[in-house]
Amino acid sequence: MATISNPTLTVNTNRPSDQASVVVSCDIQFTEVEVNAMNMLGLQYTLHCQVLNTAPQGPLPFGWKGGLVLLARR
Repeated sequence: MATISNPTLTVNTNRPSDQASVVVSCDIQFTEVEVNAMNMLGLQYTLHCQVLNTAPQGPLPFGWKGGLVLLARR
């Protein structure tokens, strides 16, 4: 099974427009079997990322710390 490590969530806010940009990065380690399947059979994996709002209801406070969920699926 693929292993995800070192997830990093970066949130940049633009207060005048009430918008934010979100960037997620991580390292993914595949097993030898998975690498062989990708190389020989064309198996592909997709990384899904979902940012969860763990702040209370209402506007997000400055310095908000949300949650991050990363899933690797084939």
